Amino acid sequence: MAYIPLIIFIISSLIICIFDIKSLHLPLLVLYVSFITSSVFFILNDFEDFLLRIAAAASLFALFFFCRLITRGKLGWGDIQYSAFCALLTGLPLAFAAVLASCLLAALFFLIAKFIKRPILQSKKKIPFTPFMFLGSIFVIFLL
Repeated sequence: MAYIPLIIFIISSLIICIFDIKSLHLPLLVLYVSFITSSVFFILNDFEDFLLRIAAAASLFALFFFCRLITRGKLGWGDIQYSAFCALLTGLPLAFAAVLASCLLAALFFLIAKFIKRPILQSKKKIPFTPFMFLGSIFVIFLL
């Protein structure tokens, strides 16, 4: 039963990432239902742990919201909301490691893409960040 939130996270994140890559929009209904369902499982399993996870989600939401303010809206609302979902799954100490891993993965991707001169990056003004948050969170969950 402890793996149910992780399974929900992986399946819903794959759906969310596909939408983000194709349209630069997140299916918020999928995100909200996944967040609430995972929260219920965490509440039923260990309420004190749930409170720490909600603190992590609120912290990342605030951090990404602040980034949105600084960049004048360059970071999308979906990315802000998805960061809270990632933090709910990773927990408080690992949530910030997941953000760092996400940023490093995105930077590595763009360096490689720039090196091989992929035309898709030159034509896009906005880049989907959700897939990098997903990969960073998975990296942290399984490897740390």
